[in-house]
Amino acid sequence: KWSSDTGVLQNWAFIGSPLVIESTIYITAHPKDNQESHLLALGMDGKLLWESKLGQPQMGNNNRGMPVYPLPLMQYSTGILYIMTNNGAVIAFDTVGRTIEWAYSYEKPLSQNQNFNYNQIETPDAPSTAWLRDGLLYFKDRGTREMYALDLSGPKLKWKRPIGADTSVAGFDDKNFYLLTTGLDNTSLNAVDFQSGRMFKSSKLPDANDNVRAMIAGTSYLLFLSRGIFEVNTAVADVTRDTKNFRGFDKDSLGGVLLRVGDKLISVSNLSVTAYRLKN
Repeated sequence: KWSSDTGVLQNWAFIGSPLVIESTIYITAHPKDNQESHLLALGMDGKLLWESKLGQPQMGNNNRGMPVYPLPLMQYSTGILYIMTNNGAVIAFDTVGRTIEWAYSYEKPLSQNQNFNYNQIETPDAPSTAWLRDGLLYFKDRGTREMYALDLSGPKLKWKRPIGADTSVAGFDDKNFYLLTTGLDNTSLNAVDFQSGRMFKSSKLPDANDNVRAMIAGTSYLLFLSRGIFEVNTAVADVTRDTKNFRGFDKDSLGGVLLRVGDKLISVSNLSVTAYRLKN
């Protein structure tokens, strides 16, 4: 129907993922001739409705010396677009007045890519995350070692807690959110209280690679690890007895991805694709 390769949109380089609210597509971008970050609003027909300047991001470089843009995440509530820049700031943007309401700054780690070792394999950081809940914005930057809960009525910081750069948010329920830490010597699924930010439960798991993701299954999380498929029951308080060794048939791989398709659980590893029938 339309493409950004033609017309006025071809002058923009898009960064991050779009957010569709009713009939408007919001996306961050920068002009191809400079590095300033902008917020663009597009119609469903691909026409540029308006654009607004957000600021100059702090750039990094990859191991080839090319510039790397931080990838923003966006959340929306009652006319306000909350943009986590992944660059040391959260911006509240009024989509009606098309103005920045406020900006909240937080500490961003210094870039560590000035010196390169081309023989060294880079370890991927856990992806950034952001979501809204009960007037709070929870977020974590890629590569940072802290997670934040920001009260949007201030804005003011409700809490922040240290977590590893190799830790990602696996999911959440009505009381807690769950952090997945992966590594050769520390793989665990941890339950954290929404209000206090306090971790009260940690489930130790077998070693995992950096690409493992947890899949929600009722009150449990399923993880495909190097020794098979494991289940962590979040409803059980005793951390020493909440991990079930389901394992399955693919026990010699490096672990992989789990998918749910209809009544089947499908595991995809470096060795095989296996389907299991789910119970009703």
